[in-house]
Amino acid sequence: MNNTSFDKINQKLNLRNIVYEILEHSPVFTMEDVFKTLNIPSSSQIKTLVLSYFKDNPENKCIAICGISATARLDYKAIAGVVGTSRSKLKMVDIDETFDLIGMPYGAIGLVVPVGDPVVLVSNKFQNIDYLYFGAGRNDRTIKISRQELLKAVNLTFCEIEKGLLQ
Repeated sequence: MNNTSFDKINQKLNLRNIVYEILEHSPVFTMEDVFKTLNIPSSSQIKTLVLSYFKDNPENKCIAICGISATARLDYKAIAGVVGTSRSKLKMVDIDETFDLIGMPYGAIGLVVPVGDPVVLVSNKFQNIDYLYFGAGRNDRTIKISRQELLKAVNLTFCEIEKGLLQ
């Protein structure tokens, strides 16, 4: 298995002296798999989605990493407001583009990415949770990190970015 993304994330966290834990498990590809495989509270599990947007020039693509509850939907209008663009300039990144843009394979995306320092938006539902869990760049690894350490690791903003439940 190619460990490149996973190794780069570990290196990034270690260079910043971040305290975290890696959980090893059988491969997971969906949040349903996560619920079945990992014995962690659902209130601490972050579903991570990647959005692209631009402000003035479509050639200058920006990336937003969004962390929401497993059963929630993204509030695109709220996200557009936070990143300072219009809803029409914001879109979900295609599966095929994910690795090229953030260096992580689809299905193993987390809040810490191996390349760059994109905007990271996390639902305010997580701002009082002590430990958070999310993808580590491999489908058979999950990062466990305290909220305080995560705030030191990435340029993160807690905000209202989710709405309603998936049907």
